[in-house]
Amino acid sequence: MGVLDFGITGHGVAYLVMELLAGYALEDEMKGGRVLPVTRALRIVVAVCEALAAAHRARIVHRDIKPGNVFLHQAGGQEVPKVLDFGIAKIAGAVALQQKVTLEGWIVGTPVYMAPERFGSEEVTGEADVYSVGIMLFQMLAGRLPFEADSDPLAVAMKHKHDPPPPLRALRPDAPAAVEEAILSALRKHPQQRPTAAELGARLAAALPPSAVPPVS
Repeated sequence: MGVLDFGITGHGVAYLVMELLAGYALEDEMKGGRVLPVTRALRIVVAVCEALAAAHRARIVHRDIKPGNVFLHQAGGQEVPKVLDFGIAKIAGAVALQQKVTLEGWIVGTPVYMAPERFGSEEVTGEADVYSVGIMLFQMLAGRLPFEADSDPLAVAMKHKHDPPPPLRALRPDAPAAVEEAILSALRKHPQQRPTAAELGARLAAALPPSAVPPVS
């Protein structure tokens, strides 16, 4: 989402002027376990990966990628995905907040989309966002999350840490094998083994026809 202007008013209040969006959140498209067409799901996630790659180059980690934070902006007859809510983002390498989360037992983020390392004291990197993208794309295509535990954050954490995801193509037979492999790479338990956001986006874009590759936003 673009920032058009920023500053401080004469009364000392900081402000941002942001672009006006028209559309709805991705989570609205997924209510009731609805699935998205493969091509549309890939277009959305490729755009999300492009946005995250730009943030990661600036050493910013989002930390709460989920369907509620992806907005489907409708402009000129086109759908342009926008990544919203960098409110809990952190600069990669800054550990003070993460230490506070660990010491006080807070969970900052949405557990069903969080990478395994987010539940411990490990440094959070851009690969944690990549994991969340993998969870989100799985859900977009399968109509369910890969790891569920009846709203029990600890049980969800254990599944993220130890359980393999169910086979996507058993739930969505029309999903290309290359897409399933890309999702599995994003859901690797160790962050060092995952692709970067740019690499994941490139792999998913390769599964799209050229006319369907979304614009960078």
